[in-house]
Parts: sequence; structure tokens; C-alpha cells
Amino acid sequence: MANPTSTDLYLQFLSALQGAIQLPGDPQVISPFQIWDWGGTQGGLAGMTYPQYMALNQVPRSPTASANSWGSSPGFDSIYNLFLTAALNPFPSVNDPQYVGLQNTVNRANGMVGDATATAVTNFRNFVQSNRSTETFSQWLANEGAVYQTSIATAQSALTNAQNGLNSYLASKSTAVTNAINAYTNNLTFVTNPINNQPVQAAGWAMSEAAFDYVNKITRNNPGGKAVAGNAQSFAVNQSTSQYNYQKQWGGGGVAGIFDFFGGWGGNEWSSVSTSQFASSYDLNFSFGDLAVIGVAPGQWWTQGIVSVLGKNGPYNQGFSGFQSPNNTFFCGPSGQLQRMITGIVVGYQPSVAVTAGGSFAQQLKSQWQSSGGILIGPFGFGHSAGGNSENDTFNADGATATVANNGAWPYILAFVTNWVLAPST
Repeated sequence: MANPTSTDLYLQFLSALQGAIQLPGDPQVISPFQIWDWGGTQGGLAGMTYPQYMALNQVPRSPTASANSWGSSPGFDSIYNLFLTAALNPFPSVNDPQYVGLQNTVNRANGMVGDATATAVTNFRNFVQSNRSTETFSQWLANEGAVYQTSIATAQSALTNAQNGLNSYLASKSTAVTNAINAYTNNLTFVTNPINNQPVQAAGWAMSEAAFDYVNKITRNNPGGKAVAGNAQSFAVNQSTSQYNYQKQWGGGGVAGIFDFFGGWGGNEWSSVSTSQFASSYDLNFSFGDLAVIGVAPGQWWTQGIVSVLGKNGPYNQGFSGFQSPNNTFFCGPSGQLQRMITGIVVGYQPSVAVTAGGSFAQQLKSQWQSSGGILIGPFGFGHSAGGNSENDTFNADGATATVANNGAWPYILAFVTNWVLAPST
């Protein structure tokens, strides 16, 4: 698990990132680093690839919840399917306030019909006794008791309208759930698992731009070249930088991750680089040839309306609920099974990082680079040990500053952008 210094740096990194670029949601740290090369040189023609599916089909969770991930659970699509097919009950119950309200309206209207009829019967009997009439009740309503006939008809009309409203609501609930299940079932696709070359049924996730198309746009069709048409950006983190506050979406602060903020390649795996020589006064400058937010959206298998309308109160089958409830599996809000959705990724092309944290730490990074040819800094992996996108990276140590730069053809994913599937009630 990350040490306190690394935790502080990750949270400061997110805070600085949020100040450098407008994010349509809340950022979530990436650990370990991820290269955005989905679809390869086919660009948008590749469609959704297996790596794209595995990265985006996650339920973002509190980064404090696990020391073994950046904070996510796989299988967003299967959890949503569980929500539709097992948790939701298409027949409303007393736990549904709208159903209860409509049923109460029917009950009141039914009572009004009874009251109007009873009043008419009483007045009919009085009429018969006082006038020794031989009229039937129906004849009387059509003549002397016409005013009571009107009252009964008005009450019966109100009852009919109330019952129709209740029936329509019941039908809409059942139809809405059925339609959502059909939308999910009919809009799944297949991706190929590159490990065994077998097809995997998957829910599609669309992106506002394909990786190769993005790179061609900012380099003017020169992948691996400078982002001559990009939006060059930089931001800094130092000892005075505020820390990103995870409490606003998770109710808790902190961050957990597989790797520390600084790491190196040792043997055949990444390992942490000690920050014992990391100076208390420091400056980390992050620069990019281009920095952008790429939108992410679920495919037609997803029905937002079913979550918006039924997510809070259902109706749910026994053992399930919308928001947190004792002894129930719940789906919405903090710790919910379907709490948040990835709605974007922040990508940076050809990042460089200048670390000024004392001469000893700069030499420590230099030694790590020379011994393994690869170092990790936050969500970035530099050097040939980090893979093909980093084989031409450069490193320089000058006094108290160590600078490493990526010269690859593909961007890095700096963070995921997430939003509530159904925002908690305020």
C-alpha cells in the first residue's frame, strides 16, 4: 500500500489536475499506469476492443476501500443486469410512495361513491315513506332524486379516473422493466480476448474519440511526433498544493493503490522507490504536448431512465434496495453495487515530469533509471521497461532536479472521470 508521502502526492496530483483542466465529473487516480492505445492504428474502425471494455466496464469505488486497486470493481454490465432481472420487482408495493398515493386516491374515490350512494338511499327511503311512492330507486334517481344521481355519477367518474391512473402506473412499471431488460439483452456485443483469442460477450462503451484519431489530430498525422496542433499544458505540485478531497463523493478521504507514487523496475516486476530522501520542500512539474478529456458513454444496452425512475424506491424484491439499507444488497450511493460510472478519461500526450526534491532523491532516481531503464512517477511509466510506448524516453539529473520525458506515440491515461449513476439525496 502507498506510504503517506505517496498518498499526499497522489491527492495533490489530482487537485492540480482538476485545476488545470475542466472535468465533467470527479477524477479518480490511475495505478498502475495505462497507455491509451485502444484500437491501435485502426482508430475508430476497430470498434470496442477488449482492453477498452475491461478498462471502462468498471464500477468506480472509494480508493480507500482497497489497497490492491485504484478503486474499482469489474463487471458494471453484469451488476446492472442483476439490478434489472433480480433486484427490481415490476409490481409496486407499499415501499413505492407513488403507488401508495395512487392506491389511496382509489380508496378515497371508492369511499366517495359509497357515501354518495348511501346518502341517495337514505333520501329515497324518506321520499317513499312521506309520499307513499311506488317508484323504484332507479326511477326516483331519474326524477325527484336527480341531484343525488349527479353526485353518484361524479363520484363514480372520479373512481374510474383514479383506477385508470393506478392501472396505467402498474403497466408502466412492468413495461419499463421489460423494455430495459430487452434493451440490455438485444444490444450486447462481442469482443475478442487476446489471451485465448476467444469471443467474450460484452456491453459496449462508446468514446467521443478513438486514440489513433486523437493522436493524428494533434500531431497532424505524425504519430510519435510533436503535438503541433495540440493544447500544451502544464501544472505543478509542491508542498503547498492542496490535496484533492475524496470526501465529497465517498464520505472518506485518502487513496489506495498497487504502487507508490515513485517506482522502479526490479527484476521482473515494478517495485516502490523509497521516499526517505524525498525533501520536505519539493516541486513536481508535469508538462504535456496535449491534455484532453475524452468522453465515455454506455451503449444502447443502458437505460438511464430505469435507474432515474426506479433506482431510489424500486419496487425491489426482498433483500434489495436502492440506497443503503440494513441487511439489503443496495445499488446506489456510496458503497452501492452500481454507485458510479466512468464518464470520461483524462489523457496526456508525451508527458514530461521534472522532480525537484533534493539532490539525494534526484540521484536515487538516476540510479534507478540506470540500473533498470524504467521508473514510475504517479500515473506514468517511463523508460524501455515501461513498454514500447516508452523506449525512446529520456532522463536527465541536474543537481536537485531529475527530469524524465516520454517520446512515445500514444497518450497516457492520467485519471478516470466518474459520476454518480443516481446521485444521493441531499
